[in-house]
Amino acid sequence: MQIQKRIGYCGKPCSLCTISKCPGCRVDSDFDHTHCENYICAKNRELTYCHQCVDFPCKKGALSEIVPLGVSRFLQIFSEEETLEYLARNERNGILYHYLETLKGDYDKAETPEDVMKIILKGSDENLLN
Repeated sequence: MQIQKRIGYCGKPCSLCTISKCPGCRVDSDFDHTHCENYICAKNRELTYCHQCVDFPCKKGALSEIVPLGVSRFLQIFSEEETLEYLARNERNGILYHYLETLKGDYDKAETPEDVMKIILKGSDENLLN
């Protein structure tokens, strides 16, 4: 886990990403995030996360995907630090955000944002991960 990457505006757990060279969109850097609709919108609205927006949930960018939407909803209940702790625990226990060289992992087995939230909170769900 690369904790310094944090969680993106959209809810993507950037700290778990093993593929992208992106330092995380909420980290000050020279990396160009202007291709990201969620980044632009959140910055323009001066939000820390997309889930704080009056228009949440919308279908912009990554929020059209189940995992970021589930993480965003989780962040409505738990702090970023708590969420990162749950995600780190899950990673230590073998729940992968990305399988080797892919952009898919165990969280992508969830069928709903609520299923993503269950995986984060419980650490696993036999119905979802088997």
